[in-house]
Amino acid sequence: MEGKKRCPNFTSDDKIKLIQLIESQRDVILNKKTDGVTNKAKEEARLRITTNFNATSNTIRPADSFKKM
Repeated sequence: MEGKKRCPNFTSDDKIKLIQLIESQRDVILNKKTDGVTNKAKEEARLRITTNFNATSNTIRPADSFKKM
């Protein structure tokens, strides 16, 4: 019986890199509005963060791991 495989824990370098990527998208992600256009912009920002992080990292992580972090 196989379950989901876990990614390794975030290293301190990974956390710093993630904070820098989030800072570049801060205005979009922290927007309090929840209408359709804003939610779509937030999702696109999260995907950009995921893509940029995975492009420069040795560990490929799914988008939901960044939400949890």
